[in-house]
Amino acid sequence: DKEVVLQAVRQDGLALEYAAEQLQMNREVALEAAFQNISALKFCPAVVMADPPFVLKVLRRSAFALQFAAESLRGDREFVLEAIKQDCIVGRDGLVLQFATEEVRSDQDLLLKACKRTGTALRFAPPSLLADRNFMWEAVKQNSVAMKYAAEVLLEDRYWMMEALKIKGSCLRYVPEKCLEDRELVLEAVKSDRAALHYAPVAMREDPATISQVNLAVSRESREDDDDEEED
Repeated sequence: DKEVVLQAVRQDGLALEYAAEQLQMNREVALEAAFQNISALKFCPAVVMADPPFVLKVLRRSAFALQFAAESLRGDREFVLEAIKQDCIVGRDGLVLQFATEEVRSDQDLLLKACKRTGTALRFAPPSLLADRNFMWEAVKQNSVAMKYAAEVLLEDRYWMMEALKIKGSCLRYVPEKCLEDRELVLEAVKSDRAALHYAPVAMREDPATISQVNLAVSRESREDDDDEEED
C-alpha cells in the first residue's frame, strides 16, 4: 500500500529497501525516502536514478545525491552544469562536482563555468589543471577564489603570479603569506583593484610611498582609458 510505505519512509528513508519494486520506482515514494535519508537512493531502481528531473529534485536537498545517480548522468556535461548551477542557488559551493565522472571533472570549459559561479569547485579539478598556467589564468579571471587552488609550482612562479594579479587584483586575498612580502606583486594587485590594498601587509598599507605609487598608477591608467575613448 502506497500510503503505508510513504508513512514508513517519512520516518525512516531506508525503509525503502523493503518496499515492493513498483513502489521503489514511484517517484513520490523515492523522493520522500531520499528527503528523510539520502542513502535511501541506493535502494532506488536504476531507471529512477537515471531520470534527470528526479535526480535534480533530490540534488536540491543534497549534493550527495549525485553519487547514487546513474553514470549516464554523472558523465553528462550539461546535466552536471545544471546541477552545479542549482547547487550554487541553494547556497552550496559546487560540492556536487565531486561526484561527477573523471571525464567531466577534467572538462576545462565546464570547470571554468563552475568556477565563475563558485571558485571552490576547483578543489575537485585534476591536479594537472591546477598546475596549468593558462587554465589557471582563465580561472582567476572568472573568480579570484581560484587562486586558493593554484598548484605550488604556479605560486612559486613570480611571472605567473604577476600576470594573475594583473588580471584580478582581488586574488591578493588568497596568495601565500610570503608573496605579500613582495612589494611589486602587491602593487600590481592594487593597481588592478585598489580594494586589494586591504589584503596587503599593514606596513605597506600605511606607507605613504606605497599609497603615492598606487595613486600615480591609477591616475595614469585612468588617463590612458580616457585617451582610448577619445580615439574611438
